[in-house]
Amino acid sequence: MIEFDKNLGAAVRSARKARGVKQPDLASAVGLKHQQIQKYEQGVNRISAGMLLQLGQALSVDFSPLVAPEGGDPVAAVLSQDELRLLADFNQLGTKRRSVVLDLLNTLVEVEKGGAETLT
Repeated sequence: MIEFDKNLGAAVRSARKARGVKQPDLASAVGLKHQQIQKYEQGVNRISAGMLLQLGQALSVDFSPLVAPEGGDPVAAVLSQDELRLLADFNQLGTKRRSVVLDLLNTLVEVEKGGAETLT
């Protein structure tokens, strides 16, 4: 296992998680078993160029900057500027405030899904 494979797998995992997609769902979208997605994400198995394209299409992500000769930043390749700013700000909070932010976020997601009453 080489570092490049681990980084590429980590980028796929980050993109998948950022979009709330589970491994079995991604696997189904690209015609694989979830165990193969797990191996890709861990960097155990190499991802072919064709499969990387399929994964990118399934996740609406352009992974091509990661395979350019000069490489790329896996996090920046899969997150928007707003998401990067949110992560940077979140990482500056203490544990208690992070918990409050996560609770608020969970509530907002439930409202968005229609699973909770609207906020007033």
